[in-house]
Amino acid sequence: SYVASVADTTAPTVVSVTPADGATNVYPGMALTVLFDEAMDAASIDGGTVELRDAANTVVSAIVSYDVGTHTASLTPSAALAEATTYSALVRGGAIDPRVKDAAGNALAADFAWSFTPGKRHHSLGIGTAWQEARREIGLFQDTNSYWHFALAPELGVIMPVGNTYVNAKVK
Repeated sequence: SYVASVADTTAPTVVSVTPADGATNVYPGMALTVLFDEAMDAASIDGGTVELRDAANTVVSAIVSYDVGTHTASLTPSAALAEATTYSALVRGGAIDPRVKDAAGNALAADFAWSFTPGKRHHSLGIGTAWQEARREIGLFQDTNSYWHFALAPELGVIMPVGNTYVNAKVK
């Protein structure tokens, strides 16, 4: 028997982004994420199609990756972002390459842009700008729910997200 196949001609869409558009006091070392509504062509997602710019409109050095299983693109800045500075993120779409495309080759219909502002670099741990190094030293890790845990000293508690900041949930 004959089975007709229907070509996918529907453009992908952005379901959500983190940090959210207009968010303030964002953790300056946070990776940006873009969730798409369908599987994307991983080869179309790179630093030319997903980018971050500072207040001077300069592209921020970053690593861009794509998780096939979750349909999520991630942009991880190479260095902590400056506090109290508005950053603009962009996922390229439209009719001209480079642009992100779904697995069938359909491009995002139009550019998707959002902005956010990082907060101060110190946290409830008082680590300041040495956050990355200190996190490794004390065994701090983040689980899939964005909760931070102390691997080497669990009695210190959990740091939980509250809005776009982190607070100690338990201290003994």
